[in-house]
Amino acid sequence: MNPDRSRRAAPKAGLVIVATALVLGAVLFAATRAPSPPPTDMAAAPTRPTGGQAPAPPTGDHVSEAPPSPGAKAPTPATDGKPGRPAPAVPTPSAMPAPAPTPPVRPEELPPDHPVVNADPSTQVSIQWLGHSCFYIHSPGGVTVVTDPFDPKATGLPAPSMGAHLITISADDPRHNNRQAIHAFQGETQTVVRGTEARQGDLQILPVSTYRDPAGGSREGRNTAYVIQAGPMRIVHLGDLGHTLNPAQVKALGAVDILMVPVGGDGLSPKDAVTVAKQVNPKIVIPMAYSTSSMSGADARLRPVDDFIAASPYARTEKEADVMILSIFYVTASTEIYTLRYGR
Repeated sequence: MNPDRSRRAAPKAGLVIVATALVLGAVLFAATRAPSPPPTDMAAAPTRPTGGQAPAPPTGDHVSEAPPSPGAKAPTPATDGKPGRPAPAVPTPSAMPAPAPTPPVRPEELPPDHPVVNADPSTQVSIQWLGHSCFYIHSPGGVTVVTDPFDPKATGLPAPSMGAHLITISADDPRHNNRQAIHAFQGETQTVVRGTEARQGDLQILPVSTYRDPAGGSREGRNTAYVIQAGPMRIVHLGDLGHTLNPAQVKALGAVDILMVPVGGDGLSPKDAVTVAKQVNPKIVIPMAYSTSSMSGADARLRPVDDFIAASPYARTEKEADVMILSIFYVTASTEIYTLRYGR
């Protein structure tokens, strides 16, 4: 081999190696500087079912949604994958139509002497005694119920006459079932409750089957006591109850805020009425179906409320009106008797 030729070839090979290294370095440098493709925002993209369609918004009058966890961020606005077209909005609780509120009772529809009331969904319940076992109850949400409207011929008392959303009938007797005395509000329907459940707005009624005599109804027939849940207040109206309660009936009544119990001897004797009050153990006892000095006719022959009070261990609060407005937050811890003045 020619030595001069070998010496000339060596520099050329070195140049090729160097040039190759430079090219590879330039390629690698360019690759590291190339812009990466834009990232996909997975958190903002709407979740879709396998069929490829966006989830339809819920339907119906009410949608129940779990509340957001503490510290959760508001969702990022998203599109449905097509420029200029936003994804279908899923209704939120604030966007869903709220249940229609109960129209307020007009002053002319209230019983005589009843103060004007405003719906207060948080607390207040008004109760007015209209005589015998008849009460007008106005719930915090503005729903009204009249219990046991009576026939004036059967009691000797002026007939109750006002509007109400619901009427409860405890017994098939003219002292308890004069539904015609109570009219429906203009443009609204009225529900008459006879031993069944009913609900309107924030007022729910549950029946508890009882009797009008201690012989299982063999003499006087059946009676229905009603649990009236008016907003936060649990009221029990015992109707024409004629016996002390058994354990199943006490359990069905539950924890009671206000108990309306007959005490004038028409069904329960004053002593038995005290026994029933102790069985139920309410926060407030409102006696009913007793005589007062302003009564005449059949109800004037009932026993006075003082006989019940004398037989009971409870303190008495005597109201100077036939109506009172109560808040669940101010109901006493221990049982008390509240007596309402009958009439005007």
